[in-house]
Amino acid sequence: MPPRPTWYSGREQVAAFVRGYLFTERTRWRLVPTSANGQPAAAAYLWDEQAGAFMPEGLHVLTLRGGEIEEIMGFRSPEVFPRFDLPASIAA
Repeated sequence: MPPRPTWYSGREQVAAFVRGYLFTERTRWRLVPTSANGQPAAAAYLWDEQAGAFMPEGLHVLTLRGGEIEEIMGFRSPEVFPRFDLPASIAA
């Protein structure tokens, strides 16, 4: 279970979360496509000023239905990145 379980239902609630937290002037992200259990996923890297690089933050697994995203399950577990052959960091 993710450390901070939250629930956003519907396109508008998800969009509000993305605008209010993910896509702000305070945060910079890089996403790397991957898969988990046969489902599409994205490894999320957050900019770390001290490291001068994007550092692992979490893995986001998508459940698709009819070509649309039905569910996004986020795992804030950067320690699993090596199991997915994901980089330890991403340069600026």
